[in-house]
Amino acid sequence: MKFKSRIDKTFIFIFCLLSLLFGILISQNLLMMNFSETYVFVLATIVASLWLLVIWIFLDTSYKITDRKVSYRSGPFYGNIPLEQIKKVMLDKTSWKGKKIALAKKGLVLIYNGDKEIYFAPKTNDSFVEYLKKVTSDIVIEQNQFHSLK
Repeated sequence: MKFKSRIDKTFIFIFCLLSLLFGILISQNLLMMNFSETYVFVLATIVASLWLLVIWIFLDTSYKITDRKVSYRSGPFYGNIPLEQIKKVMLDKTSWKGKKIALAKKGLVLIYNGDKEIYFAPKTNDSFVEYLKKVTSDIVIEQNQFHSLK
């Protein structure tokens, strides 16, 4: 089963800022008269390529669970984790270590292959974990507890 990534306002803001920055860089390079045409063309091509990479990641981040593995894709970056290597899933957590294949906060962290971590943010954490438990029941599910300062 395939799960699309959730996109929160923080990442939409970052995407808009990067788009604005790349747009300014491209338009400024096209208006420059002091540099050679080759320099402007190469710089505009590099900036446009980076912009397209960000758009690709933004539009194509998803996760797929099969009977043998969990696959992930974020633009050109992809991989998979065999189900027997996944030991624990921590819900409603934002991870700052390991791989991050997500466009939102408060997703889930998969602990696999000993101590490796990967961070996902599917549309709904519950449906992802529910389907994962259907496929394999050996995984420990841990709910993250939020602590508020009083």
